[in-house]
Amino acid sequence: MRVIHVNTERGWRGGEQQLMRLLRALRDTDAAMELTLVAQSGGALAERARAEGMDVVELAMAHSGDVGATWRLRTLIRARRPDVLHLHTGHAHSIGARAARWSGAARPRVLLHRHVGYSADRHAWPFNLHRVKFTWGVDRVICVADAVRARTAATGTPPAHLAVVPNAIDPEPPPPDEGAQRALAGRTGAKDGAQLVGAVGALTPEKGHADLLEAFALLDPARRGVH
Repeated sequence: MRVIHVNTERGWRGGEQQLMRLLRALRDTDAAMELTLVAQSGGALAERARAEGMDVVELAMAHSGDVGATWRLRTLIRARRPDVLHLHTGHAHSIGARAARWSGAARPRVLLHRHVGYSADRHAWPFNLHRVKFTWGVDRVICVADAVRARTAATGTPPAHLAVVPNAIDPEPPPPDEGAQRALAGRTGAKDGAQLVGAVGALTPEKGHADLLEAFALLDPARRGVH
């Protein structure tokens, strides 16, 4: 099977980490699968995937309406003849669905991967176009959680068009680095034995850092040893 994955992000966030985990798992479990990653030109994902020996095609993709990027992806589809085109971002969705449609007889099956929970209604789509956003040019939509599926269905996408494949984490994380822990404690001014609580995530509203800070402020005074 030939699969082309498309991601338009230049930075490195959760969606890009999940895609890298998926690519590694597919590569390591099915040697016969031919995988190609189409990634933003000059982006972190392209650099990291290439460093791991993956087949990477860098493509400058400016926005959802980038006709040049669409045409170049269409050319790649016609050359590689993939069975599946797997789209991982909003811009990848728009560019990829058009490219697949323009590929004629070479059109692959198109999967859209919804890594985010916000609704398509958050953008001012004219004429209720959001109600066909996840069906036009897409054979199936993969949602990373039941909540994402529910929000996508609420925009008018038929439930039968949606599938849930939860994100995963490594069940065997590396052992704690006690030296790094002591260094971190020193930077925070925490005393030996204090509990350190951290949060890792992009500094964007939906990550809930403001809620976390409010929760910290409610800690019982007897537990002020928590940093």
